[in-house]
Amino acid sequence: MTGAVTQKMGKNAHLKDSAKESGCGKIGASGGTSHGPIVTIPNLLTFARLLLLVPLFYFLKRGTEGYGNSWALAIIGLALLTDILDGFLARVLKQATDWGRLFDPLTDKIWLAGLGIFLALPWRANPLPLGFLILVLFRDVTIVLAGIHAYRRRRVVLEANFLGKMSMFLTALTLVFYTVNFESPETFPWAQPQIILWISVVFLVVSGLAYFMRYWALVFSHPEQAKPSASSSTQMDS
Repeated sequence: MTGAVTQKMGKNAHLKDSAKESGCGKIGASGGTSHGPIVTIPNLLTFARLLLLVPLFYFLKRGTEGYGNSWALAIIGLALLTDILDGFLARVLKQATDWGRLFDPLTDKIWLAGLGIFLALPWRANPLPLGFLILVLFRDVTIVLAGIHAYRRRRVVLEANFLGKMSMFLTALTLVFYTVNFESPETFPWAQPQIILWISVVFLVVSGLAYFMRYWALVFSHPEQAKPSASSSTQMDS
């Protein structure tokens, strides 16, 4: 009996160590956050950021008419502000929840995908290259599906690391350039949408591969621990 308990405790500790090394957040009280209520100030800000897509599409449709692109850029800035605030308030108000950890990055991906699709429409003055849009969508959909699978198998959330955050930033910067049809000044000849786009491609590919390696190490390195036990599930729900 004592040997079985010790073996089980060892497996649970190993699972926690694997999750920590893979850059994951453990679901439940043991990970420092809880499921918590869905309706919190940070989560409301995240939801508000999602709703900002409506006026964004409206002004992008107007384009250069009535400063549509400029207003669209202002909305992108407002969305970025809410993205910073929701994380800050979650820490300050101690309202970090599993819902927020899942909903916040998902909202970011919906934002980038929606903006990218709109910018790739052929009636735009300088449409976003279709190949870049396909890469962004394929990567984000794959990451979301892998994250769902990792959560169901290990009860952990694969969090973004430095490469993921940099790829997100560069992708957003690329979309901003294509939003305002930015032309690089003579003093900064490197600041062209095409150059920023190719830098984004490199980070998207590298960060995507790094995410897949973390996902594989977490989910498939120890298949005998793939599914959480009933006791760990109960602890998660408490």
